[in-house]
Amino acid sequence: MPEPVGGIVLCGGKSQRMGESKANLSWGNRSLLDHVCALLGPVVAPIVVVASPDQDLPPLAPTVEVVRDPSPFEGPLLGMMVGLASLPDSVPLVFVTACDAPLLRPDLVAFLAGCLGQTQAAVPRVSGRSCPLTALYRRSVLGELRAAFAAGERRPTRFVDGIDTTFVDEDALRIVDATLDGFRSCNTPEELESLRRRARELGVR
Repeated sequence: MPEPVGGIVLCGGKSQRMGESKANLSWGNRSLLDHVCALLGPVVAPIVVVASPDQDLPPLAPTVEVVRDPSPFEGPLLGMMVGLASLPDSVPLVFVTACDAPLLRPDLVAFLAGCLGQTQAAVPRVSGRSCPLTALYRRSVLGELRAAFAAGERRPTRFVDGIDTTFVDEDALRIVDATLDGFRSCNTPEELESLRRRARELGVR
C-alpha cells in the first residue's frame, strides 16, 4: 500500500523580478497559488502553504493550511523546515513545490514516490540542474534540514547534495511529463505570459 504523501507549497519569496507577489497573480479564474494547490489536492493531503510573516494571501480552499515563516525572506530551506514541522507524523512523505509552477503535473508525485526507494529524497534533474523545489522528501529529513540551516546553508541544491538523494533524470521524467513544462517557473511577467500561452497551446487550465 502506498505511503501517504503531504504537500508543501512555498510562496514567501520577495518576487522582486515579478514586481508583485506571485501568490496573488491570476491564472484563469483563480490565483496562481490557489491553482497550484488545486492541482495537488487530488494527490496529496494535507497541503500546507508556507508564507512570509505578513504576506497577504488570496482565498484558498478550507482544506489548505497556511503557516508562516518565523522571519521574512530567509529562503526556501526555512520554508521547507516550517512546512515539514507543521505536518503530522502520520505523513511520512512530502512533496515540495512553489506557487509559480502552474503547469506542474500531479502524476509526478506518485512517480517520484516510486523512484524514492530507501533514500531520503527523490529530486528531478532537468537540463543538468537539480530541482529540489519540485521534489519528494521523507519527512524524516527535518533533522538534517534543521542542522544544515543552523550551519548557515541556504541553498536547496547544496542541501539535497548532502543527504541520501535519488536524482531522477529527464528521460525518466518524460514518462509523466513529456514536455517537462511542469518544471518551468515564472520569475518575471514575461515568463508568466509565456506559461499562459503554453497552457493555451496544451489546452490546460
